[in-house]
Amino acid sequence: MAEEILACRYSVIVDATFLNASYIKKFKTIAKHKRVPFVILEFRASEQTLRQRIINRKRDASDADLAILEKQLKQWQVLSGEEKENVIEINTEKPVDIEILMRAI
Repeated sequence: MAEEILACRYSVIVDATFLNASYIKKFKTIAKHKRVPFVILEFRASEQTLRQRIINRKRDASDADLAILEKQLKQWQVLSGEEKENVIEINTEKPVDIEILMRAI
């Protein structure tokens, strides 16, 4: 779907965990072929914070629970040097300066 949207000259935000590096490569290849910028926003938090956020949730659109978090933590692959070139890391445990983030994107 991202490729089709880019073909219509719209920007695309892919909201995904990207636990596997092959998924990142797929979207990076699409961006390269469409000659559009490719950026990964890596939202970071400690495992303790992630667990607490799930526990504190009431009802929201996410189906994530502690079991899903545990599975994701086990499957998560550290980004390689090439993949890190496109990463903007955001520590979600601290206030985010939106102006700085917008300039980086």
